[in-house]
Amino acid sequence: MEEKELEKVNEEEQEKVDEELDEVNEENKEEDTALEEEPTKEEKLLAKIHEVDIKLERLEDIVAEELTLDQEQEYVALKNELKELKKELKELKKENKEESNSIWDKINIPYIIYAFIAFIFVLYPIGPMISAYYANLSYSLVNMINESFEMSDKLFDIVNFIFYLFYYLIFIVIDLIFYSFIKKNKVNKWSMIIIVAVHVITSFISVLTIAEVFF
Repeated sequence: MEEKELEKVNEEEQEKVDEELDEVNEENKEEDTALEEEPTKEEKLLAKIHEVDIKLERLEDIVAEELTLDQEQEYVALKNELKELKKELKELKKENKEESNSIWDKINIPYIIYAFIAFIFVLYPIGPMISAYYANLSYSLVNMINESFEMSDKLFDIVNFIFYLFYYLIFIVIDLIFYSFIKKNKVNKWSMIIIVAVHVITSFISVLTIAEVFF
C-alpha cells in the first residue's frame, strides 16, 4: 500500500516538474519568436520605401489633369520622403559596413607607409643629415633675397633659419594633404592625429639639435 502511495507521490511530483519545464519552454519560444519577428532598422526602412513606392505608383497612374490639389501635394511630399528614406538607408548601410570591417579594413596602409618613411626623414640624426642638402638650397635663396633687401646679419640668420624650417613643415603639410584624399573614419582620423604629433615632436627634436648652427 505504501509503495503505491509513494509511486503516486512521485508521479505527481514528476507531473509538476514536467509542467514547469513546459512553461519554461513556452516562454523561451515566445522570446525567440519575438526576437525573430523584430525587424532591423534596415528592414524597416526598406518596408517604408516599398510602401511609399506603392503610393507613388498609384498617384502616377492617375492622369495628370485629373489630379486634385491635395493629390499633387501628396505626390510632392511622397517624392521628398522617398528621397530622404533612400538617403538614410544609404548612410545606414555605410555605417553597418564600417562597423563590420576590421581595423585593417578601415586603416589606410599607404598612409601609414608614407608616415613611417617621413618619420625617418625627420628623425634625429638622420633628419638633420638629409636636411643639410636642403639647407644649402635655402641658404642660396636667402642670399638672393639679401642682395635685394640688404638684411642685417642677425635678420639674415633668422630668415635663413625660418626657410630651413620649411624642410620639416613640408612633411606636416603632406600629412594633411594625404589625409584629405583617404577614406574618413575614426581609425584614419586618430592615425592622422598620431602621425602629425609624432612628426612634430621628432622634427622639433631635430631642429633643436641643429639650431645653434644658424645663430
